Amino acid sequence: MRNLDKLQEPAVLEEYSAQWLQDYVENPGSSNKKYKYRHPDIKKQLKDETGFKCVYCESKIGHNTPGDIEHKVPSSRDIELHFFWENLTIACTAVRGIFESCKIIP
Repeated sequence: MRNLDKLQEPAVLEEYSAQWLQDYVENPGSSNKKYKYRHPDIKKQLKDETGFKCVYCESKIGHNTPGDIEHKVPSSRDIELHFFWENLTIACTAVRGIFESCKIIP
């Protein structure tokens, strides 16, 4: 995984992340609550941050894949980081599953 300097947290995440986390913790089976981080402003900021490249393989996001928002530390390891800006990045759909073992271990 590439080391990147984080850009500023998107306003929507800064404003709503605490509420989103509370809602998700209360109902972790709800896709509606789990995937709030897929907001277009968040995804755009992550693409800008990586130069529109996959954080793993550096292939161009948007050419063959729209990109998936990825958690550096999986929510299964620390649910409190689920909406934490420093824990979010973007990867191409093709290699996202392949590089699961490269995730940071807290």
